Amino acid sequence: MSRSGRSVSGSGGLRRSLACRSGSNLGRGRGAAEKGFAVDSRSRTVVVSIAVAGMLLSVFSVASFAGVLPPGGTFTDDDGNIHEGNIEAIAAAGITKGCNPPVNDLYCPGSSVTRGQMAAFLGRALDLPATGADFFIDDDGSVFENDINRLAEAGITKGCNPPDNDKFCPDSKVTREVMAAFLVRAFDYDDDGGAGLFNDTAGSIFAHDIDKLATAGVTKGCNPPDNTEFCPTDLVKRDQMASFLARALGLSPIMPPAATICAAQTAIPETECESLVTLYDATGGDQWTQRTGWLTDPDPCTWYGVTCSAGSVVTGLVRIGNQLSGSIPAELGNLTNLEFLFLGGNQLSGSIPAELGNLTNLDFLDLCGNQLSGAVPVTLLQLDGTLQSLSLFGQTGCLTASTSELSAWLASHDPFWNDGC
Repeated sequence: MSRSGRSVSGSGGLRRSLACRSGSNLGRGRGAAEKGFAVDSRSRTVVVSIAVAGMLLSVFSVASFAGVLPPGGTFTDDDGNIHEGNIEAIAAAGITKGCNPPVNDLYCPGSSVTRGQMAAFLGRALDLPATGADFFIDDDGSVFENDINRLAEAGITKGCNPPDNDKFCPDSKVTREVMAAFLVRAFDYDDDGGAGLFNDTAGSIFAHDIDKLATAGVTKGCNPPDNTEFCPTDLVKRDQMASFLARALGLSPIMPPAATICAAQTAIPETECESLVTLYDATGGDQWTQRTGWLTDPDPCTWYGVTCSAGSVVTGLVRIGNQLSGSIPAELGNLTNLEFLFLGGNQLSGSIPAELGNLTNLDFLDLCGNQLSGAVPVTLLQLDGTLQSLSLFGQTGCLTASTSELSAWLASHDPFWNDGC
């Protein structure tokens, strides 16, 4: 058992691998519908032209944005979503910030778009100028009030309660047909492609807007692959809105690198998970004798040889006699809660990383029976006071100490630490 009370996954390997421990003490283990639009085609044309120019000016920054996205992208809740590339595109263009301020690591792709959110999307997409006018009586206190007023000032909407139109209904959900009307007026589309492009829009007062939107290539339909229907009364989801806007602005989808298992798991800190993955990659994990769970099970605490505490940190790592090859990665120094680290009886080569000196909670360190060589890092002296057992003997390479203090300390823990010289 560990100090935290959880046993080592695969601890049988620990009990069977004492060949290079030679007397080491293992005494204690630890294991409503949009009406009343004010239409001024000349002003809208100017607005759209300015927006397109702005997008062209930012094309290089958007392109470079794709190269710096973290695995999984800007948001953590859209991985695998068919609209993810367009969500990233509008994020790169500054059109969306997220749905959970101030963190904004979520996009809420399946949430319905409200009229207030629509105003914000279009205000940013068209870079609409600010206005001091207050057009509506029902948006006071709304976080989207400025966006709503910008939209009204640009003539893209007049309100939601004609003929008075003193309300905007900011919290009402936007349907696909209303969204079509917003976008057609915002981007000044006028070609309906001959009309009648979908078989379910004949009774909609927005049928012509829907046809114009489709002719412009902004919508494809709602029943792929046939796409003979538009589903005019369905609510617009935030992920769909991203694709509508990206197509309207001519933005290319930006696909982020795939999310890593460490970004998806919540069992241990992401940095600790990444350290374990680095060990796997650096030491030929695909060739390990025993690798049950590694990089496949979403809980790193179940990976063979890994022990975690109740506080969800890695406290033990046992990989003895498991055909590890290559160098010990410095990233193991990020596992600062480790109480035991057993890597003996493998084919590890190169030097011992100085970062192992960060493991100041370590009780047992076993690196014996490998091919390690070079200067033992002085940083291992930082383990003095907690380290109970150290095994370095049995290397095919020569280990050295740069100071007499280090040499004496190593000898006190393992008299044969440099027997490969």
